[in-house]
Amino acid sequence: MEPSNSSDEYTPPASQKGPRRWLPLVRWILWPAVLIAGIVWALVFIQGRLDSGQEGVPDLSIVLLEEQGITLGAASEAPPPEIGEPAPDFTLVDLAGEPITLSSMKGRTVLINFWATWCAPCRKEMPDMNSLYLEMKTEGFEILAINLQEGRGKAKAFADDFGLAFPILLDLKGDVGSTYRLTGLPESWFVDRNGILQERAIGPMDEEMMREKLEITMRAVPPEAS
Repeated sequence: MEPSNSSDEYTPPASQKGPRRWLPLVRWILWPAVLIAGIVWALVFIQGRLDSGQEGVPDLSIVLLEEQGITLGAASEAPPPEIGEPAPDFTLVDLAGEPITLSSMKGRTVLINFWATWCAPCRKEMPDMNSLYLEMKTEGFEILAINLQEGRGKAKAFADDFGLAFPILLDLKGDVGSTYRLTGLPESWFVDRNGILQERAIGPMDEEMMREKLEITMRAVPPEAS
């Protein structure tokens, strides 16, 4: 009987070697597949949130005027608008043909919104804007929604379809848009009770953003100080 060699490694039976032999191959195939599936799921989830417009995932797109071939009118001699400076004054007619002047709104907080009927992000933010206006108009809040170069017919049809309660103004030549150095749609400015620009939004706003900027603007000049 030959003595056993304690230094010899234990060799498992052939029945135990088969499955282990395939483990590296299984891992090499499985882990990339799991990783790819996770990435695909994440992309589908994010796109679904963007498409449905769920809260917390606002649409950040903006329609650039240059890409649409839109040329604005001549700017006024007023300096470019800046936060903390007086809002450039203007007078435009509403859908009824009545002139409305920004400076006549002193004592109220005003949201100036530039928009157009063909602008998809403009259409998306309008319902929230209308709801906020209906809620806050008795608190000294006003919206001047300036339609860019489309005319009364299209602007009125849009306002009727959306049930908009705030004034729609017509910037037929784009002169006011030029004065405010407009580069895309939608774009919004928040003006305090003293006529000073307090907040700006380039691109569409969701309800949370509107409320935040409105609150900041209203706090800038309390009603008793205006």
